[in-house]
Amino acid sequence: MPIKWNDNILLVKTEDTYATDSTPVAADGVLATTVSFSPMEGQDVDRELEPHYIAAGGTIPIGLHGKMSFNVELAPSGSAGVAPAWGALLRACACAETIVATTSVTCNPVSGDHESVSIHFCIGRTRYVLLGTRGTVSLEFAA
Repeated sequence: MPIKWNDNILLVKTEDTYATDSTPVAADGVLATTVSFSPMEGQDVDRELEPHYIAAGGTIPIGLHGKMSFNVELAPSGSAGVAPAWGALLRACACAETIVATTSVTCNPVSGDHESVSIHFCIGRTRYVLLGTRGTVSLEFAA
């Protein structure tokens, strides 16, 4: 069965402990566009072998990590005092979230010890799990 890129699901949930799976569920889904995903980034270290035959030199992968980028609409939750679906993403990008029940949700940048999220990214029947995820954010507004 072929895997179709447009058949994907992005689930994001804030972790209580860094790099411990918070097990996101359907309610933690995020609507993302222009998704780019590299499941295995890192470096290769040459083993410096001297084989007695003609072959490629052996390498060992180190520092493996996943890399993902995407766009998210700045859509509100629809209720005062309820964080939007993308709120967990902002918290993973060094922003603190303050919720006042039935009134407001505000986000402020923090300088250190910011939170991380678990990302479950499903493409077809394949699930990729990224733990201890932190990132960067940029806001773009069009007329």
